[in-house]
Amino acid sequence: MTSSLPTSRCTMGACALIAMALMLALGACTPLQEEEPKVVEVKPLVPVDLPAVPSDLGQSVTPEKHSDGSLTIDGLRRNRRAHLDKDVTVKGFIVWNYECPYEEEIKKRRKRRKKKKEGEEEEEQNLCQRAHFYIADQARSDERLLVVGVTPFFEERFEDGDLKVGEQYTFHGRYADLGDGFAAPEEGLLALVNIDGIEQEEDDKKKK
Repeated sequence: MTSSLPTSRCTMGACALIAMALMLALGACTPLQEEEPKVVEVKPLVPVDLPAVPSDLGQSVTPEKHSDGSLTIDGLRRNRRAHLDKDVTVKGFIVWNYECPYEEEIKKRRKRRKKKKEGEEEEEQNLCQRAHFYIADQARSDERLLVVGVTPFFEERFEDGDLKVGEQYTFHGRYADLGDGFAAPEEGLLALVNIDGIEQEEDDKKKK
């Protein structure tokens, strides 16, 4: 009585499974084939011709004088010591004019009142600064020169439109540190005497 045949078949099947497992294990241990590195071609940059940068970029200098011999504001201030406390002729644009914020109120108050009270006029004058304006080499510039000694004659010229902010004029006056209650110790100021084309008479100067 023999029963070895079924046992022999099971043993062969088990061996086959073991053999397949070994083959898979050996295959898993085989190192992967390394990929060859890709070569990237670098193209040279195309040269670009650019214009040369000016050496004096942003360093333009205003001349000391205009063609007619009048001083520029920048030229006057650059040579401050040479012109200080002397009569000068300066050409420039009016860039700002002082307007008293209380002027209209003062005019209305004068119309309403019947009698002038003592000290009332002096009180009104203290509300406003003395008339003054600024001039510059360009219509829009931060380099400005203070002009003082503006008489009622010139104040009226502003009101009439004969003098305008943004227009260029030739001014005559004295270059100084102090004048008409104003002080400008660093850049100086112009004590106004006259303006070409809008001259005031001697009588008007005395009314100041």
